[in-house]
Amino acid sequence: WDRLLEIKCPVDPTVHINAILDGIPKKNIAQCQFALWSTKRETLDFVSYSPYFPPKSQLHLYQVEANPEHHEVFDEKVPAFIEELDRLVAMLDDDDLPIERLNEELSSES
Repeated sequence: WDRLLEIKCPVDPTVHINAILDGIPKKNIAQCQFALWSTKRETLDFVSYSPYFPPKSQLHLYQVEANPEHHEVFDEKVPAFIEELDRLVAMLDDDDLPIERLNEELSSES
């Protein structure tokens, strides 16, 4: 299989009901697209599962296809994020860097 699987088991039954009625929760769309982008897959099966519902309503499946618009954003933003993360890690590895300067660097970027 050349696809991914994302399973959510929400504690709040409303989340599961909304997934059944409205589809994948908006808060999970970017997560699914990032998983597709980072693994270079085209399809992801998103499952919402809740044992608190009758058997026929416990599991709901959506198929998610890779979205090129989302992936263009990742192509742009992820390398910049990694570059910044590498810079901060290098600062942490610098034995001569006083912690006060590191804190100033981090707070000035906020």
